[in-house]
Amino acid sequence: MEIQEVKKYLTEDEAGKALLEELKAPILAKNKELLGSLHEANGKTAQAEQRAADSSRILEEERAAVSTLAIDKELSRLLKQARTIEPAIPGLVAELKEAHGLQVKADGLNRTAMSADGRTLENVIDEWSSSDASKALRLAVRSSGSGAMGGAGIGAVSLTRESLARMNPRALAQKLDDPGFRASVSGIMGK
Repeated sequence: MEIQEVKKYLTEDEAGKALLEELKAPILAKNKELLGSLHEANGKTAQAEQRAADSSRILEEERAAVSTLAIDKELSRLLKQARTIEPAIPGLVAELKEAHGLQVKADGLNRTAMSADGRTLENVIDEWSSSDASKALRLAVRSSGSGAMGGAGIGAVSLTRESLARMNPRALAQKLDDPGFRASVSGIMGK
């Protein structure tokens, strides 16, 4: 039989058509089964991709939170300790983070904020505190000495007539060489 005769038999003859349908049925069933499996696999893949995207987003949010805690909050605390004026702290945190490339370094479960060149936040704040730029943003020290009123409104020496009267004469004689002590004594004697 030639190919043309086979084609004619399978497409025009009723017995040929029935044979062709009989041969195609298992193939079509398998095709339908495989397409169903493919659709199911595609659905599972889409779900897995969505879970991966959600996990990546959550991880980035956690990293940002760790960065905020380890860098921003700690820098704010250290700047407050360095007596920086409150309104300047948020801007300084951003400036110091950028200027020093501050990042969170992970070592197992420990997270440490470090500069790009490996310095700790304390080192960064110490360097900043010693700069001329920091002087305009930091409060004056609590006392200016010599009994004068300092930045906190208290004197360096809080001496009263009663405490002077109770002093040991030898200790009193030794302190008289101190100009700050003499200023305090003259201050209470004039009262």
